[in-house]
Amino acid sequence: MQSHVVGGLRRCFRSYCETRLMIHTGILGLGAHWDDRYGPVLKALRQRISVRAVYNCVTNRAEQIASELGANVVQGVRSLMERSDIQAVLWIDPAWHGI
Repeated sequence: MQSHVVGGLRRCFRSYCETRLMIHTGILGLGAHWDDRYGPVLKALRQRISVRAVYNCVTNRAEQIASELGANVVQGVRSLMERSDIQAVLWIDPAWHGI
């Protein structure tokens, strides 16, 4: 299922990327598959997808990934969702079902 999600993400943005627009995103929860799935895809698409903010309940992990992506760490879900510079939120960690 997870590889299907990553493949779907690539296909979803393919036509959007052809318009040469940048999508400014925030990341909600890094999840267990950041290093082997989501991170590599976002890094490969960095000319089309700009990660602006990262929230994760493990602050050190959020700081590490935000630093790698040139993004800001936010202190909560509300802070992430209220940012005016974010057009899309990638809700990666399935544990966020209470929102």
